[in-house]
Amino acid sequence: MEPRTIAVKDLPREIKEIVLTDVSHYSVGLLRMYADGAQKISQYIGSGTLVSLGDNLAVLTAGHVIKNFDDKGRGWDLSDEKYADFVGMIIADYGHRFAIPRESLTFHGYYNLEQSPTGPDFGLIVLPHGGPELGQLRRRKLLPPRFD
Repeated sequence: MEPRTIAVKDLPREIKEIVLTDVSHYSVGLLRMYADGAQKISQYIGSGTLVSLGDNLAVLTAGHVIKNFDDKGRGWDLSDEKYADFVGMIIADYGHRFAIPRESLTFHGYYNLEQSPTGPDFGLIVLPHGGPELGQLRRRKLLPPRFD
């Protein structure tokens, strides 16, 4: 039997719900969080997928998203030059606050959209070992299997 292609819009609703639920276990929204005087600002800048690399837990995302956390320049869709004090993550479907200090994370990213508008465009945010943030993350998300 030859495989056939089905558009997402044509999938049965039950299948879409199962897939979205399964994917949501490993997906996070990413927020750039900083203070502007007394005001606390949170800007949604992208999403990522939880991955494990040996003993490390990380978020796989796009390189231009990583650029938005850079304290030396502007992100591609942000109009100011303030840098992120915290990286916030949307890890549940209800109101919550989950933030990790920027300086405790390791960022890796590559993109040059001016040279090649179609990519490559990838980034990785390596989360710190231990700490209360990982405990909270473990309570809300399924962590990916470990690959060595």
